Amino acid sequence: VFASLMGTLTGLIANRQDDKKRLAQRKMNLMSYMRWRDVPQKLKANIKRHLLFLWETNQGHDDFEEEIKAQLPPVLRTELSYHIYGRILRSAPFFSWIKDYSICVRHLAGVVQSVFLDKGDYIFQMGSPMEQIYMLLSGCAWVSRNQNLLGDEESENNHSVNTPVADFRIPRKKENHIIDVGKRVLRDVVTRQFSRHESVQTEESLVPQPGTIENIFGAEVFKEASLKVRAEDLRRRKAAEIVQGAWRRKMRSSLTECASPSRKMHRSLSMMQSRMVFAPAYFGESC
Repeated sequence: VFASLMGTLTGLIANRQDDKKRLAQRKMNLMSYMRWRDVPQKLKANIKRHLLFLWETNQGHDDFEEEIKAQLPPVLRTELSYHIYGRILRSAPFFSWIKDYSICVRHLAGVVQSVFLDKGDYIFQMGSPMEQIYMLLSGCAWVSRNQNLLGDEESENNHSVNTPVADFRIPRKKENHIIDVGKRVLRDVVTRQFSRHESVQTEESLVPQPGTIENIFGAEVFKEASLKVRAEDLRRRKAAEIVQGAWRRKMRSSLTECASPSRKMHRSLSMMQSRMVFAPAYFGESC
């Protein structure tokens, strides 16, 4: 008995170590990828935080679960989905009329999908067709009729009018391995032995020649055009804000004067205030 317990304990420890190794390998691959793409620090931190949450929550079983469901026959796949999501569907108040019909709840559980969203993601937008029902199980959501189309303040500050024209290269940053470092040191040593005339010729050969892509997109005319376009965008943005503000004030005054029931209902909908909604919450036309 003691030997059996020790064998079981050793197996559990080995499995735990394997899980830690797989998670560490995923982290290394993620950091290597973000260094290769030269991802900014803020975006890097957000991506790392989100993926670590997913990996620690699902423990690597999410992809394997989809693979299992694809291999199961319809009856077993429905029963497995009902085991996972059946309790949540039965507890939803808008499904109270269907909870006594287990076969319907089972088929409904077969089409449920679990999704993890981050800050800035949209659950639904006004005017889009309601083809799905969303159940917020944890976290919170911001419900508002206002939509920011211009991005956050930091991105606006980073792309100011005086920012030079951007290049057209996809970011790929090669990592410096030990062999590459050795080659670079050896090349520097050999370069120092060349004459000044040869080094000047080498530097001149690296300067973009007239007619090349680097010379064309780095020209002053493109920089000047880029500054003019961004200045025009800022002017149009300010004009749009003024027009939008005047239109909203006009709509508020017209809705206040109207007295019909339909107008009052439209007024209550159009003047809905933004608010934070906490889980559990439900979004959809059927809710």
